[in-house]
Amino acid sequence: MQTVFQKYSDPPELPPGLPVVPKTFLPVLKKVSRKPIIPSQKEVLENRRSHSAKLRVAEKIRSIEEDEEQ
Repeated sequence: MQTVFQKYSDPPELPPGLPVVPKTFLPVLKKVSRKPIIPSQKEVLENRRSHSAKLRVAEKIRSIEEDEEQ
């Protein structure tokens, strides 16, 4: 998931001085949290299987299909 978030949240390198950024170069995702959210000690004690869980969050800004339509 980290590579997917990275791929769709960082825009590609654009030439300097470009007056208007084309819509196809705008990011699709916005990372909500920089680090993964891990379960608390209480959660791990109550649910042993949760010790390896890591929640990563990204907000969808726009649809990928918008690029394909153009």
